[in-house]
Amino acid sequence: MYSIYMKRQAVFVAVVLALLVLAACGVATSSPRQPEDAPPPPTEPTETPVPATPPVTAPTEETQMPDPTAPTGDTPPPATDALATVSQEARTALAAYYTMRPDLLEFVSGEAQVWPDASLGCPDPAALYVPVETPGYRLLFTDGAQEFDVRTTDAGDVFILCRDGMPTLLPDLSGGDLVTGPESTEPTTATQTTPAPTGAAPADLIAAAQTAMADELGIVSDTLTLVRAEPMDWPDSSVGCPAPDEMYLQVITPGYLLIFSDGISDYPVHTARNGEILVLCRDGQRTVLS
Repeated sequence: MYSIYMKRQAVFVAVVLALLVLAACGVATSSPRQPEDAPPPPTEPTETPVPATPPVTAPTEETQMPDPTAPTGDTPPPATDALATVSQEARTALAAYYTMRPDLLEFVSGEAQVWPDASLGCPDPAALYVPVETPGYRLLFTDGAQEFDVRTTDAGDVFILCRDGMPTLLPDLSGGDLVTGPESTEPTTATQTTPAPTGAAPADLIAAAQTAMADELGIVSDTLTLVRAEPMDWPDSSVGCPAPDEMYLQVITPGYLLIFSDGISDYPVHTARNGEILVLCRDGQRTVLS
């Protein structure tokens, strides 16, 4: 009996040991295997810094490229150049008429005009004018005490002083020397006695005008001195000194402006080129000498 009991005890111990061995092997081999096709574990994405782009702004007036075809400030418009030129010539002519220095006349304003006829907007009621539009300028000057309204063509070949609606033709001295005289604005009161060059007018015409002028004044011709001689293109046959009650041919009449002096007063004589017309013109008053 004892022997059977011992055998059973041994078998039980063997079974228990076998179970323990099998349990130990099962634990060692029971760790899960990762499948070969399994995807790798996900990773969190990392942010890559992107360089900032400066904002694009619309060009302003200050940053816009200049137009190469646009005129620059260094080149004034042609109209401005023409006005500056004709106003300087008009001031010279006005100063010559009043026998004063041009620098005593201040330019006030100037504007382009299209005159309805050749009177330049200041017609003489007794004269006839060609009814064609005439472009030109109206210029205002002042000596500080009064204003002078000067009308001119755009070419600056005719200058008219318009006073109380009546025209007075001014001498064109654009190619001559500036006049220097007293500071008075009263016409025909110059005391200049320096003889003028006689090459500007024929000698026989000057002599005839001097003799006719002396006869008019009742003095000896040698008492008179020629102080100015200028070629002129008078606007009509009145040679720049019309009488209110007379009619004149509206044609350009070439001639001369001759100014004589007796040392006290000046005597402007308007002539035709051939000497057939000699007119003393003082304060707009016409006196025919021949």
